[in-house]
Amino acid sequence: MKRSEFLAAVFPVEMLEENETPLIAHPASFTDEDGIEHNYYKQQYWNIRARGIDTREEGWLYCVSTVERGDKPRRRAEDVRHAYVLPCDDIGTKANTPFVIPSYILETSPDNYQFGYLIDPFDVSPESGGFEYYDGVLLGLANAGYNDPGCRSATRVIKLPGSIHHSGFATQLIEWSPEKVWDLRDLVKLMGIEVVDVPCKTYRKNTAAGNTSLDGIMDATYQWLLANNMTYGKSSSGFVSIRCPWSEGHSDPSQFMAGYSPEGHGGEGRGFKCFHAHCAHRQTIDLIQWVFAQGGQGLPY
Repeated sequence: MKRSEFLAAVFPVEMLEENETPLIAHPASFTDEDGIEHNYYKQQYWNIRARGIDTREEGWLYCVSTVERGDKPRRRAEDVRHAYVLPCDDIGTKANTPFVIPSYILETSPDNYQFGYLIDPFDVSPESGGFEYYDGVLLGLANAGYNDPGCRSATRVIKLPGSIHHSGFATQLIEWSPEKVWDLRDLVKLMGIEVVDVPCKTYRKNTAAGNTSLDGIMDATYQWLLANNMTYGKSSSGFVSIRCPWSEGHSDPSQFMAGYSPEGHGGEGRGFKCFHAHCAHRQTIDLIQWVFAQGGQGLPY
């Protein structure tokens, strides 16, 4: 199946609102002036006329939610609009098989599967409250044993058919039943899971009340990360994209991105987040102590 055909079925064009669009991504890299290579995901808006997605063999991904069109493609919490699919990741390795048969099944690496449940467009825009509910559903699935705890958030990108794994394995579409579409709340009841109550502050910060510029930031942890080429510029919601210090333990080490919010950037206080299951227990203090162990400054910075 062509990736464009898959996306057209997941995001029916007649259901999209005027200023929202699906978003796709693929791994890319660049070499800076010091000769250091940086890896990142190149994002772009998608429509049925998008070039390259069916012909270029890369690690293609798509966002589970549509995003609002802007000056450049972004999938921050403030950008997403409607979720169209609910994924259950790492079935067969880290998670058990759900008893509800999904809309599609992808084999993402040998004997490792992703189940996708197509849903009616579910409002996850910041003002709706749906962002928190959707995240709580994914965590509820993980608590029930049906999802990798690292697979969460309406901003999540997941694999497309034919996506190339870092090992060289090409993602295979095993089952395809696009006629199966659920109302998200009905699906939750059917699966018998308990939705986790996720307050906003656990995964995003309010930048409206704070400084959103990185100029003049004196946070010593951030300065050490910057000096040691572990930062990748601004990310979302007051966080800066960084290389996760524990990325070698991720199930896919090539997915090494995490976030750090320095003191004085975004909302009050500092923050660290990495959505990979291996780092589910990591807190801000763990990052600060790790930097200190590498020769950086310790508390209070």
